Amino acid sequence: MCDERSVLVQGKNFICTWCEHQENLERGIIRMVEEYKLLFPNRLITVSSVSDWCGLNINRSKLYRILRKHFEMVGSGKNAFYR
Repeated sequence: MCDERSVLVQGKNFICTWCEHQENLERGIIRMVEEYKLLFPNRLITVSSVSDWCGLNINRSKLYRILRKHFEMVGSGKNAFYR
């Protein structure tokens, strides 16, 4: 990616509106979560926080599945977070 924050979701990919580079949606979300962790080390990683950080209309169920696959889930329900 060219580090431009203007991306669109198209199918299973992010597409940069600046350079038209494509990135797998799952890898892009993981990259954004890692950026979030670096910038806000004291904040919890939740589906809501990732959704807000990404700033895109990504299905919450999809975010949940990706977070569960790549991070350890702590707690359950609305109190769940990931590390």
